[in-house]
Amino acid sequence: MSREAVVSLTRSLAEIPSHEDETAAGDFIERWLREETDASVRRDDAGNVIARREAEGSQAGDSPGNDSLAFVGHHDVVPPADEQVDDDGSYQIEQRDGRLHGRGTADMKGALAAAMLAFRDADPAVDLVFVSFVGEEQGGIGARAAIDDGFAPDRAVVVEGSTGYSDSGVTDVAVAHKGRRGSTLVAGGTAGHASRPEDADNAVYRACDAVDVVRSLDTPETTVLGNHLSGSVAVTEIDAVRRGT
Repeated sequence: MSREAVVSLTRSLAEIPSHEDETAAGDFIERWLREETDASVRRDDAGNVIARREAEGSQAGDSPGNDSLAFVGHHDVVPPADEQVDDDGSYQIEQRDGRLHGRGTADMKGALAAAMLAFRDADPAVDLVFVSFVGEEQGGIGARAAIDDGFAPDRAVVVEGSTGYSDSGVTDVAVAHKGRRGSTLVAGGTAGHASRPEDADNAVYRACDAVDVVRSLDTPETTVLGNHLSGSVAVTEIDAVRRGT
């Protein structure tokens, strides 16, 4: 895989608008995989592009029992600024000081291009899978749809860059993702007049008590490949709604 090939493919991918509708970008990826590889390629109902190459030397029918390694990415992007879009609607991509600049070049069509070329050029010892999801910027709806449909590789490399997590200017290899769970706690009460607080059941106080409980929770911890990892617990929003009279 040459640098020139990665740059060229990145530019082709990054010029395609995919912040409102990922279809055109998915079409490009699907077509490229069919033309450039001997993989089995499919587009699922959600719009994800999934391709699979069997391990070198495997026999017909062996695939279901083989180990699998997946290159995982996405082809949607966040909305561009006005100055990042040409008159014809395509994204402006510029090369300055040896780097491509434009919406999606970093997040994540550059890495996606590298994964596509690696998928094409590899001589896999295990079944090799490539997947580009839709809707990553909308809460991972494409990934969730694929998982619900049975997508479950044995191992996966999420090719999106993780620059600057451990220190400024450092490009890290992340061995795990701490994931996310969002919960909504509802505290109810009975309204009353501030001059007679004893007549009310103050929902604000109860909500504050709930916040204290959340803040006291232990953060999850685990060890992955010899690395000690810890998550986080945070209260991020409080909202008040008055019901009744």
